[in-house]
Amino acid sequence: MTNTIRLVWRTTKRAPLKAITLAVLLAVAIIVFALITELSRVSEQGLDQGIARDSGEFGTYEVTFSDVLGPERALRNEVADAVAASLNAPIMARWEDLPKIASECPPYSKVGDTNFRVLSTPDGAPAQLPYGETDGIDTRWCLGGVEIPQSGFYLPGEAERATLGSIFYLQPTYADLVRLSSKEPSQYGVTLHVGRDDALNEISTTAAALLTDTAARYGVAPSDLVSVIRVDQDADSVRAAADGISTTYDLMRWAVLGLAAAAIVAMQTTTASHRSWFYGLARAMGARSRTIVAVIATESVAIVVAGSALALTVLAAGNGAIADFARTAFGVNAHVFHPAMFVSLIVGLGAAMAAAISVPLIAVLRRDPLDVLEAPRN
Repeated sequence: MTNTIRLVWRTTKRAPLKAITLAVLLAVAIIVFALITELSRVSEQGLDQGIARDSGEFGTYEVTFSDVLGPERALRNEVADAVAASLNAPIMARWEDLPKIASECPPYSKVGDTNFRVLSTPDGAPAQLPYGETDGIDTRWCLGGVEIPQSGFYLPGEAERATLGSIFYLQPTYADLVRLSSKEPSQYGVTLHVGRDDALNEISTTAAALLTDTAARYGVAPSDLVSVIRVDQDADSVRAAADGISTTYDLMRWAVLGLAAAAIVAMQTTTASHRSWFYGLARAMGARSRTIVAVIATESVAIVVAGSALALTVLAAGNGAIADFARTAFGVNAHVFHPAMFVSLIVGLGAAMAAAISVPLIAVLRRDPLDVLEAPRN
């Protein structure tokens, strides 16, 4: 092994420009690869957060039980928990939509019937909402001679509507007042976060199967006892565009690294062709094929290692500046030394190294060692 390294060093010293050029080219490709990878990660994260803020978390569903099941709280919870468990989907919230009512005091007596929702946590406790915030609307509601003050309501602002909807939330303290003011039943439901866009039929089928016996008791179809809607379905086109941007970034970063790898393979193959007489002479004098393999592999590995070391040194020196610029200009936390980048880079460099060794090696070993020693014939 020592003799092989010494031989590679002597041949490199005689023509250092090739090795230096390839190492610098690879270093530039790695730097660009790392920057595009981090840019892709930050952009994808920002897009996902923006879409979730505007349209809700991806794969969020509302499961609404029929008012026929109003009194059967235990059954509703059992079905909701079973559906969530079967899809490995957490319950984000439980809720009750109170009967529609109209205010008895102005000015909302002119508004007509309005829905209120009482929100609970997954374990059934009252949800902590910023009651009193009504998005700038001066809210008063009178029922049965009792006024519900503004502090009893919450209307989600623009940033929260994607998740909570455009509906008034009522403090649980006043829920009985609304229930007693109407003869209509409440509707109950849960919000599930499945994380995919194709679960609607699965949720409906699972819930209906669990309600088969109950449906027979009430004389209705099981599907009539539950309905499912996807909350974030309006964002499908936006998410498709975001996926397209992510794919474009992936193509760019792999194209840059692939071009550098192709240049190394081409140069190493050309060099091996120029040295074919040397390899042929060595094999004719009894050198084993593994010796030739070791020489070509050592040279290719040295180029990849040198280029990687140079790139990582530059990235380490500029990482702070990159992070400061990203934070100041775009308000994001960016750092090129991200685990996902290293995993991708190791895979890419491994493939590049394998190609830089195998392609020139095949070209050398396929030739008869005596052919390269013969004088060319006219």
